[in-house]
Amino acid sequence: MEFISLEISIITLLPSLFLCGFIYYKDRIEKEPIGLLILLFALGAVCYYPSFMGEKLILGGIDKLFSETISVSADGALTYSSPAFMLLHKFLCSFIGFALIETGLKWAVLFFSTRNNKHFNYLFDGIVYSVFISLGFATVENIRYAWVNGWDTLVLRSVSSLPCHLIMGIIMGYFYSTWNAHRNAKKLEEEYLEKKLITEEHIKKPVGLFLSSLIIPYTVSAVYMFASSINSRAINTIFYFAVFSIYGISFITVDRISSKDSDADKFSKKLFYTKHPELDLAEPEQAHASDDAER
Repeated sequence: MEFISLEISIITLLPSLFLCGFIYYKDRIEKEPIGLLILLFALGAVCYYPSFMGEKLILGGIDKLFSETISVSADGALTYSSPAFMLLHKFLCSFIGFALIETGLKWAVLFFSTRNNKHFNYLFDGIVYSVFISLGFATVENIRYAWVNGWDTLVLRSVSSLPCHLIMGIIMGYFYSTWNAHRNAKKLEEEYLEKKLITEEHIKKPVGLFLSSLIIPYTVSAVYMFASSINSRAINTIFYFAVFSIYGISFITVDRISSKDSDADKFSKKLFYTKHPELDLAEPEQAHASDDAER
């Protein structure tokens, strides 16, 4: 059994490592430190354990709410008193029991471990960080399912669960990087206001981008889990078609963003000057020179 478990663990790692390698390769301009990426992958993996415990607690509470509408057969299959209760139960399990905790924990690791990291200086970096965290989480999750349910589950989750985690990581990282660039542009504007080099604020705080980095991947995850839990031939056909489409979409999206990657600081300054076209491009250097003279 130990040999089989070790074997399953190693094989489960391979698809995740391949996808991590692909994302690392696509980071064309400035590679992120290997140590940082290993740390983020490990933090994502560690996240699975509090997520599992939290999900178990919440799902237990949801099951109690529906205890009078659910019966369990001898083989463990659930039977609902009505289709409406079945849909509501699965909806709550997917949107609250699973997706909310999983996405929230991964987002928290991304935010608290990288928001002020000195290496976070290109727009593609946020995607790299987010994907490594997501795939670390997915790897441990798949290992557990494979240990419990065997090789069939391992193969199925490698072709269905991993692309979902990947695309959620890409979406989260895209909005996270864009939020960071807009945040830096806002900071630059505040510096100019303080120095009275400008008189009006034109850049809004990027609250929408900040929330999108959490809400959109959460929604994608919840819809994925809800659709996968419905026992319907039509829905399952659409679901698996969508899963394989996700692979293509994720690779195309990564390639496009990677090819258009740019320095986040330059992106922020471009945004700043777009909002303040009255400024001369030489003023930033003059402002920094005056700061140095004051010191």
